[in-house]
Amino acid sequence: MEIVNTRAGVIELRRRWEAADPWASLLIVHGLGEHSGRYRNVGAQLAAAGIDTHAFDLMGFGASGGTRADIAHWYSYLFQLSDNVARLLDRDLPVVLLGHSIGGLLTIDYAMSRHRQPDLVVLNAPAVDAVVPAWKRRASPILAGLAPTLTLANPVDPYEIFNDPASTADYIADPLLVPRTTVRLGAHLLSTMDRVNASIDRFNAACLVTHGEDDTLVPPPTSVALGRLPNVERRLYPGARHASLQEPAGGMIVDDIVAWIRTMTGTG
Repeated sequence: MEIVNTRAGVIELRRRWEAADPWASLLIVHGLGEHSGRYRNVGAQLAAAGIDTHAFDLMGFGASGGTRADIAHWYSYLFQLSDNVARLLDRDLPVVLLGHSIGGLLTIDYAMSRHRQPDLVVLNAPAVDAVVPAWKRRASPILAGLAPTLTLANPVDPYEIFNDPASTADYIADPLLVPRTTVRLGAHLLSTMDRVNASIDRFNAACLVTHGEDDTLVPPPTSVALGRLPNVERRLYPGARHASLQEPAGGMIVDDIVAWIRTMTGTG
């Protein structure tokens, strides 16, 4: 692990699972409320397969600085991601961006931006939409303007995240989890979902989508539109829930990701 200063003036925690003889680099973007350390098993498995794996805590989460679960401007996350992608692109290896849930939403938005781009994208249960009543969507920016740092409990039941009881217990006991989100960040997420969905045809990165069939937090139908794009391969996993990569059965999905990267890069 290392701590660096971001261009936003807050500290950022970075992690690396170093491969002995790497043939690709991969950057993990975590989801809402969690942090990069939750991908320790994923990182170790990828590194053992020869993929030099990196991750970081988004501002406001984990051990990075900033107000908890809050961001004044969405582009701050895009810049934070851009700086992490750039340091991998400066090496002579194919670069893969892996985003989970809200990290997947950020990854898609980034892939449609003018920032320097990775070679490949992997999305695990990408949160490209949310089941929110229309009136709440309309009220979200108004409330964010009136009380931006008001926090609300994350609508996440820990027992819906995993199939594995030990993984659920580990999640509940994690002291770095952030269980609440500011209404300002919530408004940013909803507006980004709307923008991404309105322009999803512009998403042209070579991409693998992995989605658990039993995901109740980001149900599989939300990634159907992505799967219809010619540049996207979408795979469903029976019995898998939302955080499918983080529990023991997720090792099979990680193996599939490694195989897909090998095929797409012609390396390894």
